[in-house]
This record gives sequence, C-alpha cells and structure tokens, in this order.
Amino acid sequence: MSVRERRLGTNSISLGLALIGILAGCVSKPKAPPTDPNTTVSVLSLNVENLFDLDDDEGKNDEAFLPLEKKRNDVIRNRCFVQADNDYRQQECLHKDWSAKILRRKMERLTHLLEQINNGRGPDIIILSEVENLNVLKMWRDQYLQKMDYQTAVLVEGPDERGIDNAVLSRLPLIGEPKNHLMDYSKAPDLKPGDIRPTRGILEAHLRLPNGDKLAVFGVHFPSQGAETIHRKVAVETLMDVTAKVEPGTAVIVGGDFNITAKEEHKQKYYRDIVAPKFSVSHMVGCQDCVGTTYWHQDRTWSFFDVLLFSKELTEKQYSWRLDPSTIHLPTKSKYQINRYGSPAKFQNGKGSVGVTDHFPVYAEIKLVPLKTVGAAQ
Repeated sequence: MSVRERRLGTNSISLGLALIGILAGCVSKPKAPPTDPNTTVSVLSLNVENLFDLDDDEGKNDEAFLPLEKKRNDVIRNRCFVQADNDYRQQECLHKDWSAKILRRKMERLTHLLEQINNGRGPDIIILSEVENLNVLKMWRDQYLQKMDYQTAVLVEGPDERGIDNAVLSRLPLIGEPKNHLMDYSKAPDLKPGDIRPTRGILEAHLRLPNGDKLAVFGVHFPSQGAETIHRKVAVETLMDVTAKVEPGTAVIVGGDFNITAKEEHKQKYYRDIVAPKFSVSHMVGCQDCVGTTYWHQDRTWSFFDVLLFSKELTEKQYSWRLDPSTIHLPTKSKYQINRYGSPAKFQNGKGSVGVTDHFPVYAEIKLVPLKTVGAAQ
C-alpha cells in the first residue's frame, strides 16, 4: 500500500474512510494458539483513556469523573469552575455522570479488549496509561480479570493534576519496590518555572521472568500535545537516563503513551536519534502494516503515540530472552475498538455500541532462547 493511500491522498472522503477501516482492521493477527508461559512472555501497552473510580481523591482535579449526585455539592461545583482550564473541561466537570453503571461498562469493554489476546487469557504484562489510582486498578483486576490471574498490580501516585498515573498488571512476580521517576527539567534550563506543570512520572517495576532472569518494566505517559515539544524532549531524555541505571544484564521493556505525533517525530527525530540507538522501537522493527495507534481527524493523520521499547538485552544473541519482531502488532479485534471512521473509538461514557479507548494497544512477545544456542550462530 502506497504512502499516498495510507495518508488518504486526495481521494474522496468516503474512499479515504474506507481505506482507514481496511488499514485499522489489518493490523490484528489471526487467532493463535496459547503461548507457552515458560518460554514466551507477552507484553501489551494500553492507554485505557480515563479509568477513574467513583471517589474524590484529595488534592486531585478528578471532579469530572464523579457521579452527578456528588456534583450537587457546592464545594465540588465550585472546584469545577475554578480548576477547569477551558470551557469544555468546565462543562464536563459539571455535567458528566461517572456512575457505577458507566464505570462497570468501561471495565467490561476494557476486559473484552484484553480477551482477544492469548485465547482470552490476556497478555502476561500490561503497561497501562491513564489509571487514576491503585484502588480502581485492583477493582478492575479483582472483579473482571480473575481468569487472567494478574498477581502483580503496580501503581505509584505521581504529581499529575488530574490524578492519572501509569500502572502495570502482570502474572509475573514483582521484585522489590516500584519507583516513580519525575521529569528532570534541569535538562531545559530556559524553561521558566511557570511553564512547568506537574506531569506523570516514569514508573519502574522489576519482574521475575519464568527462568529466573530479571526484567525491568517502565511505564510512561509523556506530556500531551498541549505542551510545547521541549517537554517531550525532557521526558525522552529523562527516560534514557533512568533506564541507563538498570543493572547490566537486566532486560528492559518500556511501554506507554509517548504523545509524539508523526509530524513532531519527522521534525525532532526523538525516536530515531535519541531512542533507537539504545532500544528497538516497536513500529520501527515490526508492525510493518501498522499506520499508527492514534488518529487526528482534523488533519487526517495517524501517529504512534503508543510504543514498546526493547533494550539490547532482548535483541542481541548473547542473552537468553529475545524479542520476536514478527509478533508486534496492534490488537483491534474487540467489537468496541473501532468507530465508523476506522479509527480508535473513544469511550464517551459508553453511550454508543462502540467505544472503549481512543488509542490502539501495541503487543509483542519475547521468547526464551534454548541455552545450548545462546551465543551461537543462529
């Protein structure tokens, strides 16, 4: 398929939308037999788009995601007027009804998304963005994901004003205490203090692989496109710094929402020049039929906001676990994932027959290389 076709070219809108649907649909792999848990570990990066519980967290601007009955409180309503930074956010804060029924619908649809993987068992590791707190993460796990057996649930509260954080769910056991690394704005000395808003940190959690090896997992959600590009440059450089401190010989996987548009990457080359020399980037080494994980309808462009990174320990022959690039794809077979334009369907309170998250997830597998072949010509 040509670049012109991928970008919709100058074809009619109807043909363009049809092409988007075809492209979005072709990124999912056909149903495969379950993976061997001793020799294959699967990982998924997923932005869940505002997974909030029903409670008002102290110190966080989470009023929009409360039931309407709680918004009758004058204190809550006043905070909607004071804290919402634009009219859309203000109206959402005042009128959105984030009820128990809607939260249940959100969790059911997210669960359906995961069930398309590994014959319903889901991936071994999920790196999540936009989770409010550990309470809602465990609620989802314990009430909807029991058969997936996620023993490890990790979330470290960060400074984001809305209260959204990165998280990890996994069947693999946790090693030690997880950490949350804040952005190092000393890397941008020209930024004034007033230009720096509290944002998500970088979650670090270490897991034990089936053969006993260690795996360092990092979850990111970089500053949005509402922030200047320097903020994402700081985030990329901070990520490179914290991952470089991992014990030598420990494999590293990074996943999450990088918020880097195709246009920004073309100009700034964050993936190509800063990340790729140290990591294998999911859409650069695999997923050749993928056009992106997010779609901007205003200018009809796809971007890879959602990315998996794999350290050299997972791509070089002297190590026991190896990334299989052929497994990298965007799972899009859930009936809730794709809207009529062929792009990710926003949840929008679950009012429609589709809608779960405005991002496509990214999936990959690492595989254990038999010891007798480690270091040998392959």
